[in-house]
Formats: sequence, structure tokens, C-alpha cells
Amino acid sequence: MIKRAQQKNIKLYTVGLGSSTWYFNHYLKPLAEETGGEFYMAAKAAGLKDIYDSIGKSIDLSVDSDGDGIPDYYEDNLVAFNGKRILTDKNNADTDGDGLSDGEEVEIKVKEYGKQAVVFGKYNSNPTSGDSDGDGLNDGNARYINRRGKTIKVAPKDMEPLKMNGHKRFWDAHVKSQQEGITSEYSSPIASGKMTHYAKVKAVDMNMSLYKYDTYSITNIVNWYPDDPQWWITGFSGARKEFRHPRAHRLFVIGHIRLGELKKECLLSFGANEYNQRASKYIVNDEDDSIWVYWDEFRQ
Repeated sequence: MIKRAQQKNIKLYTVGLGSSTWYFNHYLKPLAEETGGEFYMAAKAAGLKDIYDSIGKSIDLSVDSDGDGIPDYYEDNLVAFNGKRILTDKNNADTDGDGLSDGEEVEIKVKEYGKQAVVFGKYNSNPTSGDSDGDGLNDGNARYINRRGKTIKVAPKDMEPLKMNGHKRFWDAHVKSQQEGITSEYSSPIASGKMTHYAKVKAVDMNMSLYKYDTYSITNIVNWYPDDPQWWITGFSGARKEFRHPRAHRLFVIGHIRLGELKKECLLSFGANEYNQRASKYIVNDEDDSIWVYWDEFRQ
């Protein structure tokens, strides 16, 4: 019984009535202790009321100590669909400190049907990890740096925390590169545009960073931050030989485009044809009016 209860993360509460102390300690007490429950003993029946009141408080679904929307009972007994326990802190509304409450990351709803109740759970993200899918984007907030007294967003909040949006190693390297303020001595953009295109594509603020990587290192080739709005940025030339004809499978690029009122129309356009359907997997949505472009051959 103990093994089966442990496998299903079931806590057992046992009560011994009378004076059979040896029996209680050898049989009832282990059932409770080895499954995370509690053992109670009452010498007389009159003591049972207090014991059951205590057990009732232990599984009172109305108690939510940290106010995160998940009753304490479920925080003590959260189990994922694969049977793995989710160890949240019932006294801390944001166990992983990522800016999302535990109740936002795991939604618990209880529907009562007479004397029975059905519990529904929705797993939006991992309440014990600030980066649920391990892609380098934080579940609850964007990543910022301070450069020359200016706060700059260098990685978006993960709008899809259970879907990989790139590679953690690359996002982390990008943030570090921008923090250090690296501007390449090796290459520069050979093409950009800051006028309205003849097709009436509106110029918008955008920037792009290109990197070369191998097994052991990541090298920033260029950070391109135009002062004026652009309608495109493309192409890089290299003053150093190793960057003139780089291998595509050893490059990755991260770009940030602030679309403003054009964002909705732009996102709707992805999926309009086969080309855009392929391209859309490289678009990382942001919570504001911008999108990010992430591309690397590693993902293909």
C-alpha cells in the first residue's frame, strides 16, 4: 500500500483508537509517515473530533496562504500529467521569482457535483523555473541592459513558455554581447534603407546582430543599430578574411523590429502563403508592439 501511495503521490492520514500502541506504531504510523501524511492516536472516542478537525484543516481547499490562487492543499500535492510532483511554496506566491504568480503558471479550478468535486488543472508554464522550456527567454519578463545610461531591451518575454524559441546558448550570448557593448571591428552593414519603399512599406525602428559560433565559442560579427527608421537591413561584409565567406550553419542572427500599429497586419500576413508559413517559425512575438527575428541553421 505504501509503495502504491508513493507512486501516485497520495498522502495517507491514519488514526489509532484505543491502547494498542505497538500495533499503531508498527502499522498505522509508517503508513502516514512514509507517504507524507500524519498519524494520530486517541485513547478514547471523545478525542476523535479534534483529530478529524485537524485532518480537515490539512485538506481545507479554501486555505490559500500566499493568495496566488492555488489552495495550500494543491500546492502541497501538485502533480504533473507525467506523475512528477511540482514543488511550489504555499507561502510564496511566486515560487521561482519570475514575475508570474504560481496561480498564473498553473491554473487550478474545482467544480463541485453534489458531494463530489472534479479538479481541473491547466499547465501554462513551470512555476519552479523562470525559463520553462530552457530556450533562454524568461517566462515572466523581458531581459534588459543599461548602456550609456539608456535601458535597452535585448531579449523579449517568452510569450510561449512551453515552446522553444531559439537556443539558450545563443540568447545568453546575445544578452552578454549587448551588455558589453561590443561593436565589431571586423565588418559593417553593406546595405540598409531608411526611406519609404516604393511599395509604401513604412520605415520602422529596427536593429540586428550577427554571430558566428562553434562548439566552444560565440563571436559577435556585428551589431547594427541605425539611428533612423529603416525599411530593411541586410547583408554584411567582412574586413577580416574569416568573415567574408562564412558558413551559414555556423551563423545565427537576432533582430528586433518595432512595428507599432503595423504589428497586427504583419503577424496576420504570416501564414498567407507557403513562403511566409516557413518564415513564421523564425518570428518571436513580444508583449509590446514589436517582434523579434531569430534565425540559425541549428534549428532546421
